[in-house]
Amino acid sequence: MRNPPSGGAGFSCAKPINAGEQQYVLQTAFSQLNRWVTSGQAPSKAPRLQIADNAYVLDANGNVKGGIRTPAVDVPVAKLSGLGQDTGSSPFCALFGTTVPFTPAQLHTLYPFHDAFVVAWIKATASAVKAGFILPADAKPLVAAASSTVPE
Repeated sequence: MRNPPSGGAGFSCAKPINAGEQQYVLQTAFSQLNRWVTSGQAPSKAPRLQIADNAYVLDANGNVKGGIRTPAVDVPVAKLSGLGQDTGSSPFCALFGTTVPFTPAQLHTLYPFHDAFVVAWIKATASAVKAGFILPADAKPLVAAASSTVPE
């Protein structure tokens, strides 16, 4: 998320795309859908994204409140959004949202030292697993990523 891509195979967008942990949430969704179909146990629920006056309610870091919480949202290093993407060279760009990495000064304000970030990220990962938004096996690479995300 500190150096987000501006597209993918076969398309390029005007702005960097949302680099949040969608793959982990999607893997969890497939796993829980399978569990629901085979055992009747419903998937985890998240509060709806917060909306006021026909606009998303944002936290102090510019990320929307509510919804599925992941470490990238609860311990941010960037503003992540599903909005704000021009179509660029592809109409697919509007589907991918945007990432705006925080400046070094913003990061230092949020995480005065590297270990503060790592501890918060590990706690947020554990919370996402407990809430059923991330599979326990997927927590391992997320925790490993914390060591290289925020510069000291």
